[in-house]
Amino acid sequence: MTTCNKLPKIMRASSNDLEHGWREDTATARRTVVYITNVPFTQRDYERYGVSWWRSEGYAVLVLDVGSFTLPHRPPHWDETAFRNDSFEMHFVRTKAELAAFAACLSDADLIVDLNTAHGHSRWNLPVLRAIARSGTPSLVISVNAYPGYQGTDAAPDRFGGGSAGF
Repeated sequence: MTTCNKLPKIMRASSNDLEHGWREDTATARRTVVYITNVPFTQRDYERYGVSWWRSEGYAVLVLDVGSFTLPHRPPHWDETAFRNDSFEMHFVRTKAELAAFAACLSDADLIVDLNTAHGHSRWNLPVLRAIARSGTPSLVISVNAYPGYQGTDAAPDRFGGGSAGF
């Protein structure tokens, strides 16, 4: 399964040692949602961001992990902790040049969900924001304090005057 008809040539045969069965002569347009993250995609992320719902609606889901260049201090073993299953495709994008190779995938997508800037904006994630902007694809930028269950270090008062609402 491949979520993008224009997968970069370097990624067509295999990506991260996974076989996707991509064949150029049989590729057809698919509806696609792309998630861009800079931290390992977890099973909780899979559930929280509705990957199974997108799949049930007929969308292909692609997760691009750009943490190797947007978080230079990221431990290398994080890649091994990422959640994977057969319902979505995952690629570890290690350089800005590799990200540029996904430009066609981003342009062909129906939606891009940016989880990369959830922990703040910096010069490290500007290439990702530029790639999203250049794609022309509708996008969502997820903010940390909008995550379900987020309480932060300084819990904001809830509408009843107390501390965190306990979500």
